[in-house]
Amino acid sequence: MRTLPKVFHEVLVIIVGVPVVGILMGGAYSLPAIRITKGRDPWLTMLLAVGLSITVLGIGIITREPWVHLAVVLVVAGLLLVAMRSLFGSFKGNLERFGLVHMATLLLLWIVVLRGRVHGRL
Repeated sequence: MRTLPKVFHEVLVIIVGVPVVGILMGGAYSLPAIRITKGRDPWLTMLLAVGLSITVLGIGIITREPWVHLAVVLVVAGLLLVAMRSLFGSFKGNLERFGLVHMATLLLLWIVVLRGRVHGRL
Protein backbone atom coordinates (compact mmCIF):
# COMPACT_ATOMS: atom_id res chain seq x y z
CA MET A 1 0.00 0.00 0.00
CA ARG A 2 2.88 2.39 0.58
CA THR A 3 4.16 2.19 -3.00
CA LEU A 4 0.92 3.39 -4.55
CA PRO A 5 1.13 6.97 -3.22
CA LYS A 6 4.81 7.20 -4.21
CA VAL A 7 4.07 6.03 -7.75
CA PHE A 8 1.09 8.37 -7.94
CA HIS A 9 3.29 11.24 -6.77
CA GLU A 10 5.93 10.51 -9.44
CA VAL A 11 3.31 10.28 -12.19
CA LEU A 12 1.78 13.56 -11.04
CA VAL A 13 5.17 15.26 -11.09
CA ILE A 14 5.72 14.07 -14.68
CA ILE A 15 2.23 15.08 -15.80
CA VAL A 16 2.53 18.57 -14.31
CA GLY A 17 6.29 19.14 -14.51
CA VAL A 18 6.99 18.29 -18.13
CA PRO A 19 4.49 20.77 -19.62
CA VAL A 20 5.39 23.53 -17.17
CA VAL A 21 9.17 23.25 -17.41
CA GLY A 22 9.41 21.98 -20.98
CA ILE A 23 6.89 24.20 -22.71
CA LEU A 24 5.91 27.14 -20.54
CA MET A 25 9.37 27.86 -19.13
CA GLY A 26 11.26 27.04 -22.32
CA GLY A 27 13.10 24.02 -20.98
CA ALA A 28 12.82 22.44 -24.42
CA TYR A 29 15.23 25.15 -25.63
CA SER A 30 17.36 25.96 -22.62
CA LEU A 31 18.41 22.44 -21.58
CA PRO A 32 19.74 21.42 -25.02
CA ALA A 33 21.30 24.89 -25.51
CA ILE A 34 23.17 24.59 -22.20
CA ARG A 35 24.46 21.15 -23.18
CA ILE A 36 25.50 22.19 -26.69
CA THR A 37 27.33 25.35 -25.61
CA LYS A 38 28.46 24.00 -22.22
CA GLY A 39 27.00 27.17 -20.74
CA ARG A 40 29.38 29.55 -22.51
CA ASP A 41 28.16 32.95 -23.54
CA PRO A 42 27.49 34.56 -26.01
CA TRP A 43 26.63 31.27 -27.75
CA LEU A 44 24.14 30.24 -25.09
CA THR A 45 22.32 33.56 -25.28
CA MET A 46 22.26 33.37 -29.07
CA LEU A 47 20.78 29.85 -29.05
CA LEU A 48 18.15 30.92 -26.52
CA ALA A 49 17.28 33.87 -28.76
CA VAL A 50 16.87 31.45 -31.67
CA GLY A 51 14.55 29.36 -29.48
CA LEU A 52 12.46 32.41 -28.66
CA SER A 53 12.31 33.29 -32.35
CA ILE A 54 11.12 29.78 -33.24
CA THR A 55 8.40 30.04 -30.60
CA VAL A 56 7.19 33.48 -31.71
CA LEU A 57 7.31 32.73 -35.42
CA GLY A 58 5.73 29.30 -35.02
CA ILE A 59 2.78 30.58 -33.00
CA GLY A 60 2.53 33.70 -35.15
CA ILE A 61 2.35 31.74 -38.39
CA ILE A 62 -0.23 29.34 -36.99
CA THR A 63 -2.41 32.24 -35.80
CA ARG A 64 -1.78 34.26 -39.01
CA GLU A 65 -0.51 37.25 -37.09
CA PRO A 66 0.89 40.16 -39.17
CA TRP A 67 4.67 40.16 -39.54
CA VAL A 68 4.96 43.64 -38.02
CA HIS A 69 3.36 42.44 -34.78
CA LEU A 70 5.65 39.41 -34.69
CA ALA A 71 8.67 41.64 -35.25
CA VAL A 72 7.65 43.82 -32.29
CA VAL A 73 7.24 40.74 -30.08
CA LEU A 74 10.65 39.44 -31.22
CA VAL A 75 12.35 42.76 -30.45
CA VAL A 76 10.78 42.93 -26.99
CA ALA A 77 11.72 39.29 -26.33
CA GLY A 78 15.30 39.97 -27.40
CA LEU A 79 15.50 43.01 -25.16
CA LEU A 80 14.11 41.00 -22.24
CA LEU A 81 16.65 38.26 -22.87
CA VAL A 82 19.58 40.66 -22.96
CA ALA A 83 18.29 42.59 -19.93
CA MET A 84 17.92 39.39 -17.90
CA ARG A 85 21.39 38.30 -18.96
CA SER A 86 22.87 41.68 -18.03
CA LEU A 87 21.12 41.93 -14.68
CA PHE A 88 21.51 38.38 -13.39
CA GLY A 89 24.43 36.88 -15.27
CA SER A 90 24.64 33.72 -17.33
CA PHE A 91 21.70 31.41 -17.95
CA LYS A 92 23.90 28.37 -17.32
CA GLY A 93 22.27 25.97 -14.90
CA ASN A 94 19.36 28.26 -14.13
CA LEU A 95 16.09 27.52 -15.89
CA GLU A 96 14.18 30.19 -14.00
CA ARG A 97 15.96 33.11 -15.64
CA PHE A 98 15.20 31.99 -19.17
CA GLY A 99 11.81 30.72 -17.98
CA LEU A 100 10.79 34.24 -17.00
CA VAL A 101 11.79 35.58 -20.41
CA HIS A 102 10.01 32.73 -22.19
CA MET A 103 6.81 33.14 -20.16
CA ALA A 104 6.84 36.92 -20.66
CA THR A 105 7.27 36.38 -24.41
CA LEU A 106 4.38 33.91 -24.51
CA LEU A 107 2.22 36.32 -22.52
CA LEU A 108 3.04 39.22 -24.84
CA LEU A 109 2.38 37.07 -27.89
CA TRP A 110 -0.93 35.90 -26.39
CA ILE A 111 -1.96 39.53 -25.79
CA VAL A 112 -1.03 40.50 -29.36
CA VAL A 113 -2.96 37.56 -30.84
CA LEU A 114 -6.03 38.22 -28.66
CA ARG A 115 -5.92 41.91 -29.53
CA GLY A 116 -6.04 40.99 -33.19
CA ARG A 117 -8.98 38.65 -32.62
CA VAL A 118 -10.92 41.28 -30.67
CA HIS A 119 -10.43 43.81 -33.46
CA GLY A 120 -11.83 41.33 -35.99
CA ARG A 121 -8.73 40.17 -37.80
CA LEU A 122 -8.99 36.44 -38.46
